[in-house]
Amino acid sequence: MLRQEGNRSRKGDRCPLTTAQLQTRPSGSPHEFVASRRLEEARRKLFAAPPGSTVIRIAMDIGFFELGRFSARYREHFGETPSATLARGDANQLSH
Repeated sequence: MLRQEGNRSRKGDRCPLTTAQLQTRPSGSPHEFVASRRLEEARRKLFAAPPGSTVIRIAMDIGFFELGRFSARYREHFGETPSATLARGDANQLSH
């Protein structure tokens, strides 16, 4: 049975938008899809972070609590460390 909670429709514990996205993903498991989306969100936040931000705080805000694993997966996914992305974001902000 579908019920409304706030501005989200819910069927059990699934969000309809997420379910639709998972059904149209190109390949990989749902877990891989979600992990990839979270890594992309981490990259956006690291690059746009205000001065003084830390990789640890940003990773934990997104839900990564095993920081060594986060760093390894991030480097595998983007070819650089999270701290390198954070530093590039800081440099970009200082140049403007």
